[in-house]
Amino acid sequence: MRQACRHFLGSGPQEEFKSEAEYATAVGSSLARAYQNAHAAQVAAAEKNAAYRADLLRKAEFFPEQRVFYWQPGASAAGQIAEAEEAEAARDGSNVRTARTQTLPGKWKYKWTGPHSIVRVHGDRANVYLVRHRKTGKEFLANVNRLSPFHPWSDTRPDTAERQQEDAPFNKGGRAQVGDLVAFPLEGAVPFGVGKLISRAEDGRLSFQWLSNAKDSMISPLHLGWRDERDLKVVYAATPPAHSKKHYVALTDEHYDMGRGIRDSDVLVHGFDLDKRRRLPAEVLGLISASDLVDWTAPLAE
Repeated sequence: MRQACRHFLGSGPQEEFKSEAEYATAVGSSLARAYQNAHAAQVAAAEKNAAYRADLLRKAEFFPEQRVFYWQPGASAAGQIAEAEEAEAARDGSNVRTARTQTLPGKWKYKWTGPHSIVRVHGDRANVYLVRHRKTGKEFLANVNRLSPFHPWSDTRPDTAERQQEDAPFNKGGRAQVGDLVAFPLEGAVPFGVGKLISRAEDGRLSFQWLSNAKDSMISPLHLGWRDERDLKVVYAATPPAHSKKHYVALTDEHYDMGRGIRDSDVLVHGFDLDKRRRLPAEVLGLISASDLVDWTAPLAE
């Protein structure tokens, strides 16, 4: 027993001790060295495993108020069935709950819930986000591996063939969602502006990319604004010119003196889409024209 212990702790069988105290001291020193070696091996293994996991980590960056789907296969079957039936009832105008959804196999049930809203990154953990539930309003933590960006219906995205918006095609006033088109009053020759919401600052200021055209006519086709950082030239198009794309940045509110900036309280209407000709819908123009904050009258429909 003593020889086996000596061998494990690094002392040879030929080593002799003059007293039990000397033996105890030698064994204690050997145990301390063994602990240090084991600890160093564990730290090295942990660093190696962390580097391996970092290589496998899904790279994703979400911003506040961005809408996302949440992978929730463990959600109650009743809750998932209720959401499916609500959608079905909304489509056919019926309030009848069907029994056939109760018997669906688990693998046929939709595992994603939402769209929910991103609140912020959780601390210094870039792969964990605080998310606000779309129905309950409660906030929960979610790893990026369980999140997927929500893309509203758009003419420019074939994969959003089914319109994924709320019941109304747009909203009058209220809190806009990141990615929404928003309309707001302006002072000067242009009575109102239109932009695509990019983010919302802590002080409530909205950052957006301008939509307009070379004529600054809000009844003409609207396109995203881009600014050439070399000569400050502005163009309006779905994407910046291909031959010098790297020199263009999104034309945002920061490129103009917006005073105190645009906030939710300034938004006249949001959540709308341009029509097939990329013009503002007549209903949206009517709401803007009727606002006391805009000195402008919508033209009569052709």
